Amino acid sequence: MADTHAPSLSQFTSELRTRNISRPNQYYVQIIAPKIFSSQTKGFDSTDIGLVSMWCHTAQTPQAGILTDDSYIEAGTRRKFAYDQDYQNLTLSFYIDQDYKIKRFFDQWKQAIVPQRRNFGYPDDYTAPSLKLYIVNQADIATYEYEYIKIYPKTIQAVELSYATGIATSTFTVEFVFEDVYYSSLKFGNLIDFTSKPDNAIIPSKQGLGVTNPEVKQSITNPTITSLSKIVSGGGSDFGGGGADSSY
Repeated sequence: MADTHAPSLSQFTSELRTRNISRPNQYYVQIIAPKIFSSQTKGFDSTDIGLVSMWCHTAQTPQAGILTDDSYIEAGTRRKFAYDQDYQNLTLSFYIDQDYKIKRFFDQWKQAIVPQRRNFGYPDDYTAPSLKLYIVNQADIATYEYEYIKIYPKTIQAVELSYATGIATSTFTVEFVFEDVYYSSLKFGNLIDFTSKPDNAIIPSKQGLGVTNPEVKQSITNPTITSLSKIVSGGGSDFGGGGADSSY
């Protein structure tokens, strides 16, 4: 006898039309600059830093793993138990403007970390308080947020240059290290419906992750920055890239 609880094809297509499917080009990044960019003496103002965020054309959600130990034996059975979590470094790729201001932003950031060999900057000066990755829906409203805490670039990859590339765009990739990452489910773009971030603002690293607090209702800043990648690739609600295909 057929399973009467199994969803039908019509139910599936109806869900697609109702909920739509998240598209990988519907996102934007917000970089909260470190202290070294707090004054315009570095040649950057808030508009320039917003431009850096906008020109991020490739990103990814956190890649996390659970660290386990199998040294525990119970009744002759070896069992694995979790003792920590491990996040991979964050990798973002950026387009470069003709003035190279996007690249210069990260070159100056790197210079603040290591001004010269065997000479290092202060972490409080070169570490950005946070970097936020927003997932948006077809209407360009943020529905999910990842916030990377205390983050700075570890590797700035080279820009590939060649006469043979023709009209190809210049890009480069930055690998970031960070202390922690939290995720939040958003309503109406700026209201936190659920978050893994602890209620108390000052806690030791790695404590409180995964705390579920559905009662948290607090406003957050939701800048109206749209990733340039959506424009280039034709995505986003204004460029025909969002939502489920109506041909289903």
